[in-house]
Amino acid sequence: RLLARSEVDVNLPVFTDSQEGGKTPPLVMTMGAAFKGAMGGAELTRAILTRPGTNVNVSFDMPDGLHMTPLTMAIGGVASGKGDALEFVRTLLAREDIDVNAEGKMAASDKHQGAPLTLATRFLSKTRPGYLWAAPMAEVVGLLSSKGATTDHLPTIYKGIVDHVLLNMKLAEWLKKKSLKVETYMPVLTALGIEHMEDLELLRGKSEDFLFSAAADIAHHKPVARIKLWNALNAPKEEL
Repeated sequence: RLLARSEVDVNLPVFTDSQEGGKTPPLVMTMGAAFKGAMGGAELTRAILTRPGTNVNVSFDMPDGLHMTPLTMAIGGVASGKGDALEFVRTLLAREDIDVNAEGKMAASDKHQGAPLTLATRFLSKTRPGYLWAAPMAEVVGLLSSKGATTDHLPTIYKGIVDHVLLNMKLAEWLKKKSLKVETYMPVLTALGIEHMEDLELLRGKSEDFLFSAAADIAHHKPVARIKLWNALNAPKEEL
């Protein structure tokens, strides 16, 4: 009901704990409540996130030395497997006024502040390579990239991960156009070692039966499946 009133200042920070000695914006309080599973936390966060005039780029310090923005906090929530965190990231990145490069410090040991894309890619780098495409953090990296997040500050290895995510997004679109399920066939393309969209030329002339059988073999963890696939796709052109 308070949020329904136009005169309520949704950005007014409050003292939440005398020991903290700092002020916390309402958006941060509700997001924290949502991550702890408190009743109404997610609903209130959605209401504040979608309210015109909400400062979604507010920065705040935590008592443990962390420095965050709502976006870096939500990214940390995705990394921790918090419910609703991915939705919060999507909502934040859908806003025109979001600063996708505003930095946050996610660990007290961090020597440098981390931009959202750096943080997301760092978290994603801990995912097994073959499962990058399925990780929720991969969507975060893709959304940040499409929103114009800069990669200038990224280490080379992280840039490679971002490139991999963007390639996976293109591959997913390719599969959808072929009316093939992304969840079933993305592991096939990963197993084939597709590293560039041009590599899809390898599949030209191959029937969908080939992809279906390949998917089945990989799904059943047949040890020679990937070797057979690789050999088949790298056979001389005349054999294809």
